[in-house]
Amino acid sequence: MSPGRKDLSLSRILRIVMRGEMRQHSLRAKPEVPPRFSFSPQARRDSVGFLLLGLCLTASLLWLDSFDWFVGFAMTHEHWELDELATALCVMGGLGYVFAWRRIAELRGEILRREQAEGEARHLASHDALTGLPNRRSLSAHFDALSASRRQSDFYLTILDLDGFKAINDLHGHATGDALLLEVSRRLELCFGADFVCRLAGDEFAVIVSSAESEAAARSLIERAAAALQQPMQVEGRALQVSATFGVAVWPADGQQLSLLLRRADLALYQGKNLNRSSVRFFSAELDQQIEARSRVEAAVREGLSHGRLSVHFQPIVELASGRIAGFEAMARLHDPELGSVAPESLIAAAERAGLIVQVAEQLLERACHAAAAWPDELFLSFNLSPMQLRDRLLVERLLRVLERSGLAPTRLELEVTEMAILLDADEAEQTFTRLRALGMRVSVDDFGAGYSSLGRLQGFRFDKLKIDPAFTQAIGQPGRGEDILESLLGLARGLNSDALAEGVETSAQAHWLMQRGCRYGQGYFFGEVLPEEAVLPMLREQTQAADGAWQREAS
Repeated sequence: MSPGRKDLSLSRILRIVMRGEMRQHSLRAKPEVPPRFSFSPQARRDSVGFLLLGLCLTASLLWLDSFDWFVGFAMTHEHWELDELATALCVMGGLGYVFAWRRIAELRGEILRREQAEGEARHLASHDALTGLPNRRSLSAHFDALSASRRQSDFYLTILDLDGFKAINDLHGHATGDALLLEVSRRLELCFGADFVCRLAGDEFAVIVSSAESEAAARSLIERAAAALQQPMQVEGRALQVSATFGVAVWPADGQQLSLLLRRADLALYQGKNLNRSSVRFFSAELDQQIEARSRVEAAVREGLSHGRLSVHFQPIVELASGRIAGFEAMARLHDPELGSVAPESLIAAAERAGLIVQVAEQLLERACHAAAAWPDELFLSFNLSPMQLRDRLLVERLLRVLERSGLAPTRLELEVTEMAILLDADEAEQTFTRLRALGMRVSVDDFGAGYSSLGRLQGFRFDKLKIDPAFTQAIGQPGRGEDILESLLGLARGLNSDALAEGVETSAQAHWLMQRGCRYGQGYFFGEVLPEEAVLPMLREQTQAADGAWQREAS
């Protein structure tokens, strides 16, 4: 047990749990408030000292016959009224002694209450106010003491974060959320026993597992705790269920400083959240390298955004029936002095993680629109919107500003969105698409068929184009039912009154198969590679009427 909870034994906790009282108890150990008028040993010694002093003075006066002398003096000086004055002084002295006794008791009580308040402040400084568990400051002190005493054996720093807690907190309120955290802390203490359990913040807890003799034993203990947290919890009459993801770092193998171990346990937790929630993930050097690589890409994106290193390349989109270029898709590129060329997928993912996707996309769109404005008027520009952009309430205004600055007509801009991005907030997406189409812009669905769309939900939208995922295009001519699925997707596009565009076309046979089945557009390396901005206009000038339809002749 951690400091401050020694008076609550495990048997006591179990008895409280069995009676269902744990939710009304905080695990803090509060010092008792002393009585208002308390007499400590020191106060009693002071009182006895004053009494003895008074008795000594009285005995001295009696030994010196001071009383007889005073009586004689008072009788010879009757007009001074010394006897009345002496009586008054005796009464006042007695009352003063009573007052002093009372005041001493009050002062003692005030001192004890101040010490109680200071002890309470120290307790609050090292413990969580809600659960009574130790906090981050106590974690640091416990870690220092444990690492100093364990020179040979390992221990395991574990960080856990609750999955689904925010939804419960938002749905049922903060009081229910607090009660749930109390129940979680109770289960953690019961599962980890004598190991150190603390609350870091919110729904994040930390455990130092020092009782396990091996990594396998530590994993087994943590997995049992994870299973215990997954069991339904009765909170304020409701059966609530959460789970937890655990990230683990090993001392001293993964680091000897608390800050480093916390960071690495947090990295393992982050990976567990992304890959498989409700899991136990140990830190690994490979994970550190991956995170470091991602951090370098994010830094490169920031530098590229501020220093103008972002560029746009273009891939032609061809009308299959005529063989003519109908437009180009803009593709993001970044060349970093240290990292070299950054893959587009890594670039966009890093921009989203860093919260820079809106700025990055706006800069790329501006460059793409300026380039497209110099193309023939019949060519359109296709540009991808990320899910975060689609949720941007100022998206339409941003697009209009870019189009105005570049001089590109709205009717020449086509915006691509993925199925999943649409369904994240279908109502908001529908309103945005309606505004965009009213301004003359076109909307297409990217990687159609690759997601888990609800066709019933998508039929309520109006799309200008469905871009079929390259995986289906590659199924042409291959064994299996890939061609049947692709043909169904083309039929679905016709049913939605949308043009179909097949991505990933690499052979003339694929292009011919698609054209015969009514696919209007094709895109892929068969029609042209991704070109830098300066290479687009020369390629368009070289395209002649004689060259149009060259791929059809090749296929025939």
